[in-house]
Amino acid sequence: MADARQLLTGEQCREARRLLGLHQEALARAANVHAETITSFESGRKATFPVQVKLRAALEAAGVVFTDGDEPAVKLRKDKAP
Repeated sequence: MADARQLLTGEQCREARRLLGLHQEALARAANVHAETITSFESGRKATFPVQVKLRAALEAAGVVFTDGDEPAVKLRKDKAP
């Protein structure tokens, strides 16, 4: 990613939630952030680095893998895939 302080993009967050079948509110609870923060982030606004860390950690704990570009940007771990 272009910005070294960017762990996660809004698009990756939205796609990861889709794969997991999570609503923004559920991710907000898991990451301990406000749902409005996720709405804003997924709509293109920047999120602080600490918020990105929390969101990414919650998504990874739920089974998401963030790829390096050789595959889609996000996928489910093999043990979590349907």
